[in-house]
Amino acid sequence: VPPLRLTYLLHMTDNTQLYYAASIFYALIQNFAKFSILLLYLRIFPTPRFRLILKITMGWMVCHTTTFVFGVAFQCVPVQALWDLNIRGRFLNMNTFTITGAVFSIVEDIFIMLLPISELKGLNLTLRKRIALCFMFAIGSLYLFRTSLFWVNKADLIQRVCD
Repeated sequence: VPPLRLTYLLHMTDNTQLYYAASIFYALIQNFAKFSILLLYLRIFPTPRFRLILKITMGWMVCHTTTFVFGVAFQCVPVQALWDLNIRGRFLNMNTFTITGAVFSIVEDIFIMLLPISELKGLNLTLRKRIALCFMFAIGSLYLFRTSLFWVNKADLIQRVCD
């Protein structure tokens, strides 16, 4: 194996810091998209029972978002040990963390996608229009597959870096 050159190490450090910052923003943005959908549901569906379910779901999402963002932000203590090989740190098992986060995220996505179906059943529409409306709300499932692929790839990348 050829020795690592200083320019390569500096470039690797910059990329690691950028990846670290991007991971934190990704965790936030991914959940902000879910909040926007839940807030849309809250605005268009007036049923008190459904609104209570939405508020409970938003409370869950606040807890999940906070936990996940802090987990990504403090995956290593001290954080500088992620990009500075001279600093020893304690690392979170990111492989397990990302897979757990992906599972929670997929379950949340499916739940959010299926939430309005109970409300749409009560509408006075033809079967064809109801099905079309369900598909319109379910279009978010495309986001589900993209998100799950990202986290599986991230877990694989982290495992390779840590080995």
